[in-house]
Amino acid sequence: MNRILFTVILLIALIAVSASAQQSPSSPAQNPARATSENKSDQPRLAGSIEGRVTSDDGQPLGNLQVYAGQLGIFRGVSRTVGTNDEGKFVLNGLAPGTYSIFARTPGYILAEYQAEPKRYRPGDNVDLTMTKGGVITGTVTRSTGEPVVAVRVSAILVRDIEGRPVSRPVSSGLQYTDDRGVYRLYGLRPGLYLVVAGSSSGFYSGLSAEYEDDTRTYFPSATRDTAAEVTVASGQEATGIDIQYRGEQGRSVSGVVSGKIPPDRRSGFVSLVLTHAASGFIEGTANLPVMGNDNSFAFHGVPDGEYEVIARSSFSTGEGAASPPFRVTVRGADVTGLELKLAPLGRVAGRVVLETQQAAASKTACKDERKSLLEESIITARSDENKERKDRPQSASSSSIISAPDSKGQFLLRNLYAARYHMVTELPNRSWYIRAITRPGAGGRLTDVARNGFALKSGEQVKDMTITVAEGAASFSGRVVPSTEGERLPDRLHVHLVPVETERADDTLRFAETAVRRDGAFAFDNIAPGRYRLLIFPIPDEEPSDRATRPLAWDADGRASLRRQIESATTEIELQPCQRATDNILRFVAPSPQNSRPPEKNL
Repeated sequence: MNRILFTVILLIALIAVSASAQQSPSSPAQNPARATSENKSDQPRLAGSIEGRVTSDDGQPLGNLQVYAGQLGIFRGVSRTVGTNDEGKFVLNGLAPGTYSIFARTPGYILAEYQAEPKRYRPGDNVDLTMTKGGVITGTVTRSTGEPVVAVRVSAILVRDIEGRPVSRPVSSGLQYTDDRGVYRLYGLRPGLYLVVAGSSSGFYSGLSAEYEDDTRTYFPSATRDTAAEVTVASGQEATGIDIQYRGEQGRSVSGVVSGKIPPDRRSGFVSLVLTHAASGFIEGTANLPVMGNDNSFAFHGVPDGEYEVIARSSFSTGEGAASPPFRVTVRGADVTGLELKLAPLGRVAGRVVLETQQAAASKTACKDERKSLLEESIITARSDENKERKDRPQSASSSSIISAPDSKGQFLLRNLYAARYHMVTELPNRSWYIRAITRPGAGGRLTDVARNGFALKSGEQVKDMTITVAEGAASFSGRVVPSTEGERLPDRLHVHLVPVETERADDTLRFAETAVRRDGAFAFDNIAPGRYRLLIFPIPDEEPSDRATRPLAWDADGRASLRRQIESATTEIELQPCQRATDNILRFVAPSPQNSRPPEKNL
């Protein structure tokens, strides 16, 4: 009973924290997009709105489901919800200037096309969302005697996409508990290959799963993590008979205390902990310290033998956070006790976006075909360079990228950054803009080129005065990739590269660009600086994870040099003029030789 009461109090407190994080000094009247829910789906479109339609993959409208808009940017606390009408249409009115992610939810459905990088929308845009029935995994959990295992937690862990390519960080989904027959049913799953697991993987105490919290998890069919069988899930189909024979093996405990920068006000923050399998990146357990009281101890139960990494992270109502360095843990036949995870502040980067405007009378770069755009509609991302990041960066970190958005004056702030090497990635709202430079003050008052090789951030470091300079006159280039021989099939994943021809641009990272080719062969480059380029087409290796953006080759000097060498034999060259919109280009893909292929990424 005490454990159940503890859980209820904890969940209420976490909900309060989440609600507190949505608050701002401004009132709802000052920002009508703040934490609002609309129930009328047939309202007229007003200024500052995004409208759209939600359909199934067979073209039928999906009515009476919820569409959500979340404004991108750190700690903005802005959201809006609206329902679709009988025709699947919706209108999100009263949106503040900025960039939004739009998604729909209804039980059992998922987006028809998985997006490693979510699409961004701005007021004035139209959105078409296509949903499809997710996959299902169902079966029973029984003991060796045939007796059903009742109220045990079952989840599916996505490890590969439907083509068999690995995902970067395996994530559990479809959490359910078995019923009194030992039957479970996981639904709304994205297509792919899964491991199905029975048993608790959380440090939360639960009246349902407390009986099994000391047991190691059992993987389908009756295996450990290393010997588990994968289950294939197709869109809209049901994988039946995925029966698990529960092993019921007792695991070990990993316990200790959290010290350091703990939220001073227990009503406005919490500390979360993650235990990750070091080799696979599987999350073995999660836990949260209570937001009330003075007990800073934690414990993970049911841990099998192996090598692990444990971290702690605190969150504050102010949006600031702290984290512990990852602690390596070896579990071998005994409990691990006495750990101390010391929280330290996370890093931050502050700066501004500057738009260099051009006068139409004095420059040819005044593009005429774009709508008026605002700086606060830009997206600023600090993306960690996973090939060059520090060895002590936790695999279990919540994100390898931190996203923010500038205000109306161009000021931006990126918070809660782990110690690592980062690159600044900027998504611009106007096709006529391009990034000319990314700099920060250096030694002797000189500016340091941040774009060339990124920048290293130490634990808790605060970087100030980062400047992202945006210029007008960008070009666009789009078209299709087709096989060199009619009837041949293109590789599943291709990237098209733009490589600058001018010698003086050989080490200018911002003049290199690459983009993914869609399944139908289409590709598009926007926000490209005018100049001369040659084009290369490379297939992406199968071992590259499919659920994250591929690391750009131009992020380091070796990658740029390799691309420059390979364009010497490239035959396709273009010269993009200011504001040019070069469309309907046809590129023929020829499989590159080993000497002329995408350079392998180096694991440093």
